[in-house]
Amino acid sequence: MIYPQYGFERLLFMTSLYISAILFYIAGINAYRILNLINQHNVFSVTAINAIARIKKMILGMGICYTLFLPFIYRVADSEDAPGLVLMFGVVALVPYVVSVFAAILEKLAKQVVL
Repeated sequence: MIYPQYGFERLLFMTSLYISAILFYIAGINAYRILNLINQHNVFSVTAINAIARIKKMILGMGICYTLFLPFIYRVADSEDAPGLVLMFGVVALVPYVVSVFAAILEKLAKQVVL
């Protein structure tokens, strides 16, 4: 084992990684549904709004999972003397929050068009 002293953090890291992968695939399925609605010329419908809302929630969950990675990344970066690793992963952890805000704006715009 490379880092045997990080038992809890490693477990949290692996669990969050698997959960974020599952959330990514669910968001991908909903994006595929939206693409099918675009192909059917039915973009502005309640089904599309619901799919956008699910994508927003899944991406927000991915952001939470990535935020849970940060304690493990910090301890590894501290032991390896690599402070840039924390900054780089902090930026990666913030990207899903930005995408989630964009999805929320898109959801509100679609609701205004439909209703």
